[in-house]
Amino acid sequence: MMSRFSIKPQQIISAATLALMLFVSVTGAFAQDGEFNIANDDGRLNVATFMGGSNVYCVDATNTSATTYVGGGFRVLDDLGDEMLFVAEADITAAAATMAQTGQYVTLGVGNRPWYGGQPVAIYLLTSGEYQLNSADEYGKTVEFRWTSCRTFTTGTVDGCAPAWDRDSSGHCVNVNLY
Repeated sequence: MMSRFSIKPQQIISAATLALMLFVSVTGAFAQDGEFNIANDDGRLNVATFMGGSNVYCVDATNTSATTYVGGGFRVLDDLGDEMLFVAEADITAAAATMAQTGQYVTLGVGNRPWYGGQPVAIYLLTSGEYQLNSADEYGKTVEFRWTSCRTFTTGTVDGCAPAWDRDSSGHCVNVNLY
């Protein structure tokens, strides 16, 4: 006895929609921690924390966003891109030595100009090994942002295509090894 199994078009559409939703939710979860990021971004550390428009970056010796502060430091910019605070690698290293000696948190730096709420931004090295930026949002509410290390992020490329993509003979960005 043979049984017939038929699949209706609605079942195919439902299965494809479910698979697409699963793919989008999984890739979104990976992107949350900054380790898997397929979109171009500027490298800010406070991706999910709004601080009245101020942003903190790990930067290299040229003050460009980087995946490490070695040779550079931490840089805080306001919403217009003006520097509010810079903490050099040497200061971060010295603070770690001081904290190891005293067992107390260490102030890495305090900005020279006030931000929302009349308070300057400040960065601390906590005894937990975390860094903490104290700032305020546009309502004057204090915001504390903590991080443990610089994050990886996708940068732009010279040809304007996403990393690992190249332009084909038609000028389109394609994910194919053209060499």
